[in-house]
Amino acid sequence: MESKTQLRNLLQQQLDGDDAAISVADDLVSQVLMQRDCHFGGSFDLMLAAYRAGGKSVAHDLTVRDVERVAAMEKETGGNLAATLLSGEQMEQVAQARSTYRDLQALYESAKPGSLELAMADLILSESMEPEQEIAAVIAHGTPARLLLCNLLESAVFSSPLFPGYGYAPMHAAAALGKLGDTAAIATLFGAMHRTDEPATEEACVQALTRIGDPALQFLLRRVAARPLTTENETAAYALSCWPADPSIATVAQRLLEDPEVQRRPLLSDYLRLLVN
Repeated sequence: MESKTQLRNLLQQQLDGDDAAISVADDLVSQVLMQRDCHFGGSFDLMLAAYRAGGKSVAHDLTVRDVERVAAMEKETGGNLAATLLSGEQMEQVAQARSTYRDLQALYESAKPGSLELAMADLILSESMEPEQEIAAVIAHGTPARLLLCNLLESAVFSSPLFPGYGYAPMHAAAALGKLGDTAAIATLFGAMHRTDEPATEEACVQALTRIGDPALQFLLRRVAARPLTTENETAAYALSCWPADPSIATVAQRLLEDPEVQRRPLLSDYLRLLVN
């Protein structure tokens, strides 16, 4: 508890006692500590080296300066801030992330070289934002890869920036499914696109659907016209707005725009108008 009190005093000094700013800073400190302990083995030295180099491991809303400040705070308090500052739930998240890392590393000792399981582990653990070689190795396994890729795309665990892959693994899974071209993945890609809050994953799902081609187009045309009207109609309309020009899209959109029920849904109507122009 002494470290938490010391931290609070440090924040008060730095932020002139602004309670709202201190609350935000508390959250930032916790985020830095969780990132450090999940991905960098509890080492600020490793974390700072990675953040200064830039790349996939750098969290969207953290800077090198943020990490440096928390490292300095921990040094001044003289103890591991995570041990006293992180909540039980946060500590459990860290433990789960580190356990997942161990499980993936264990595959390299137990799985057969060249296996689909190892290819999936390589894809998840890749430090590249465009892991083309890893994707190619996965889809080389053909249809059996589809189920694992769909599971990865739908995974809440691997969508988290605290877990292996830094939250990018579902995006890479979507890209792989598009290149695999298996029509059985269409519904999963659409569902992931509808549910995700991550724009990059949404974009990857749309690109995968367009890559699959006409079967995906026909799926989206059915979904955009489905009843009852839900947010899925809007998701389908958005996906169609990203589609290469096709006369069937404008035909369906024009018909839907004539429906009073559709007209009462502004977002859906706006997307549909884009499709007829």
